[in-house]
Amino acid sequence: MYRMTVEDEIRHDAMQLGMQKGMQKGMHKKQENIVLNMFSKGLDMQTISEYTDLDIAEVQKIRDNSLVSSKY
Repeated sequence: MYRMTVEDEIRHDAMQLGMQKGMQKGMHKKQENIVLNMFSKGLDMQTISEYTDLDIAEVQKIRDNSLVSSKY
């Protein structure tokens, strides 16, 4: 039976952490896209907040970041 060395365990843990962070980043990006699509359909911030379970402050932050990004 194969026993993992300390280096193997560290490598494994780092890979798991990297995958987890990547998944979280992807999910956040998906949620940002959903919020921006809802704005493009004319929905107001309160409605978007209710449907996405995001705080109004987070919805506004996504919108504001999008406005700043679109200027460049």
